[in-house]
Amino acid sequence: MLVSGPKDIGMLIRAKRSERSWTQGDLAKHVGTTQRWISEVENGKATAEIGMVLQTLSMLGIRLEVGGPSPEHVHRYTPVSHDMPTIEDLDDIVDGPAFRP
Repeated sequence: MLVSGPKDIGMLIRAKRSERSWTQGDLAKHVGTTQRWISEVENGKATAEIGMVLQTLSMLGIRLEVGGPSPEHVHRYTPVSHDMPTIEDLDDIVDGPAFRP
């Protein structure tokens, strides 16, 4: 399943919890939190603590995989700005404009 935000994670947690015939209270006891917190996460709470979310996913047997370009590829293809100041421009910024032949 492609997860693009908190609502997707919440839907996944709700579906897996329901497959086990657990109430929100049952899951909360297994995770060590409150029924209210489970409800908020299942409804897409964007500020839920990541550690607790990961613990909840683990309790439900959900394996989290993260994909995307490797850091090497991100660095390699990061656009370079050609509007960067030159060393002479930086000297002007630090020392003020000066006459240069």
